[in-house]
Amino acid sequence: MRRIESLSSPGVLPRVASALVALLPDAGDPGGAARIIRLPVSGSEFAAALGITPETLSRSLTRLVSVRVLHRLSPGRFQVLDAEALRQAAESVDTSRTPL
Repeated sequence: MRRIESLSSPGVLPRVASALVALLPDAGDPGGAARIIRLPVSGSEFAAALGITPETLSRSLTRLVSVRVLHRLSPGRFQVLDAEALRQAAESVDTSRTPL
């Protein structure tokens, strides 16, 4: 985990998490059941829109998968296992304080 953190630039994980939160379906889900999100463009285009490299996007997504916030279903398609943790990561200014 520390190695992944050291490879990430400060502020990148919250940016990625925020972009993913924006893709969550609006449908009410009071039980917190898992949701499916799909990147609207290729990973490279998504990374460019966030101002990061595709490799940095990949590292951030891999980190979210490793801490069981996301489950990768296929390229660009994820199951959100913990929407609240994803929202918390999106709100974090400093990745060292991210609860992930």
